[in-house]
Amino acid sequence: MSSLTPLHAIDTYTHRAESGLYDAVVDQMIDLPRGTALALSTYEEDFHRVIAPKTSNFMYRSRAAEVEHEGILIGQLCRGTLGSKFNAKGNFFAGTANEPAYIDDKSRIKFLFTLCQPTQATHRMATLWDNQIATLGEVIDSDKEELERAKKQKDTTF
Repeated sequence: MSSLTPLHAIDTYTHRAESGLYDAVVDQMIDLPRGTALALSTYEEDFHRVIAPKTSNFMYRSRAAEVEHEGILIGQLCRGTLGSKFNAKGNFFAGTANEPAYIDDKSRIKFLFTLCQPTQATHRMATLWDNQIATLGEVIDSDKEELERAKKQKDTTF
């Protein structure tokens, strides 16, 4: 089986780009309420992390309503080697709040689906894609920094 993209698929992607479909999706994302589209959300301003009382797992809550945060992602499903990995519940980590095992592109997880930037994405669509990846990276970096501070504080108290 060839790994090359069939010609009819290339025509489909070209049509999507040229017809304005991608830019229409971008416009719809921009028109959503603040914090709804992950690409247009700011961590700590639109949503923040809390620790679930029963499980000690990280949860993210919306600042606007203090309910569990749900964000809309854009992307194209693709082979696992081509995009960013998510599992059926998002990019949650395995482990506990004290010893997290973050899911990254090298992690082995069940029920994998992979998102990549849409083929032949317009500049605006590509920008939204990059913004949502940056937001996810910001969340992970912040969580890691907080855990390091907590470990250092714990080490100095003994």
